[in-house]
Amino acid sequence: MTFHRLQRGGSSRSPVEPQDIADETSGDADVLVVENNPGDVRLLEEAFTDLDADVLCLRESRKMPGLLAQIRRGEVSSPALVLSDLNMPKIDGFDILAQIKSSDELRAIPVVIFSGSTLKKDIARAYELGANAYVSKPADVDEYLLTLEALSDFWLQ
Repeated sequence: MTFHRLQRGGSSRSPVEPQDIADETSGDADVLVVENNPGDVRLLEEAFTDLDADVLCLRESRKMPGLLAQIRRGEVSSPALVLSDLNMPKIDGFDILAQIKSSDELRAIPVVIFSGSTLKKDIARAYELGANAYVSKPADVDEYLLTLEALSDFWLQ
């Protein structure tokens, strides 16, 4: 399990236009996962179900602005945790992080970047944008599941 420490620095933001996805969300969740890799989605959903956490998994990051707008309007409760990958088409994890941390209504939601990237520039940028934690995805499935359990224990207990 690889957790990366916060490195202090400047901030940059990349806004994205909101979209309405009211018809595609089914309600509230403890954990909001933004991940486009089907294998990771399966592992994440399985792990959080085993940990007795309600999870909403957005497989298309382009739907995130609409969901964030719903949370701001009070139509959907804020999740206890957002877990986001970095490398996704259209809207990447940096954009999602910037949208959450630049909003007065959303800023308090903890955001953990859960990424395959171990590049120092990615880690530094995530913290500059306000990530609460940066965790590298383990390659080993057992370690992957243990990492998710540790995240759940820390953020949801």
